[in-house]
Amino acid sequence: MYLDLENLFSDDQDISQVAATYPSTNALDLTASPRAIGPGATVKCMAQMTAALVGATATMNVRLICSAVTALTTPTVIKETSALVVGTFIAGWTVIFSAPVEAIPLRFLGFDYVIATATTTAGTITAGILWDTQTSDSDWVAETGR
Repeated sequence: MYLDLENLFSDDQDISQVAATYPSTNALDLTASPRAIGPGATVKCMAQMTAALVGATATMNVRLICSAVTALTTPTVIKETSALVVGTFIAGWTVIFSAPVEAIPLRFLGFDYVIATATTTAGTITAGILWDTQTSDSDWVAETGR
């Protein structure tokens, strides 16, 4: 998967928290120049667990959201997962959401993470605009001992 540092919403964001909703640490301003995301374009966003979520009876929902303010408060939900049990969110778990620009009615785009039923004690997540995905296996072989 190809991500751009300038378009990350969460970069190993710590989501070991009490039950509540936590916005991504960053938001993308869709009106900022020189961005030219216009009508007809599809925005692909990805969230991936970089460390497993831990918390006995916790559940979490991952949501692609937009908001009128950069803090992503009072969000409009564009797409979301259902509330999944904590054991689902192992390192490497990934969700990809695609949305046409017309489905994003507000200026700032980001993610939020809805933790419910219990406190989580560990877990990190990375999320952002997904520019492309790898479509074939790599034949690259790492060499060690040099």
